[in-house]
Order: sequence, then structure tokens, then C-alpha cells
Amino acid sequence: MARAVAERGAEGADDIVVVGGGVIPVQDYKMLRDAGVAAVYGPRTNIPEAAREVLGLVRKVRKAA
Repeated sequence: MARAVAERGAEGADDIVVVGGGVIPVQDYKMLRDAGVAAVYGPRTNIPEAAREVLGLVRKVRKAA
């Protein structure tokens, strides 16, 4: 995911929101966020809440563009 963020920036595509999910160690969340991942979702994530959050992140980026 961090690589995707870096390549996104190198391509001038900063309007792409990168989110990740799955079995990601909790101790890696901060590193991913610091690298530019907008949100990280682990097991047992409430899907409707995550969807609302992702939509909010996308809307925020679209407004800024």
C-alpha cells in the first residue's frame, strides 16, 4: 500500500485515495497512515461504517480538486 501511495505521487495522481484492508498487523497501521494511506481496515470492520468513511474521503479529495 505504501508503494501505491508513492507511485501515485510520482505519477501526479494525488487525487487517488488509497485505502487498505485485510489481516494487517495493528502495529503497521501508523506506518501505513504516515506513508499516506488514507484509511486502514482490519478484520471485523463494520462494512457500512467503512463505506461511509471511504465515501467521505473521496468527496473530500474531489472538493479539493
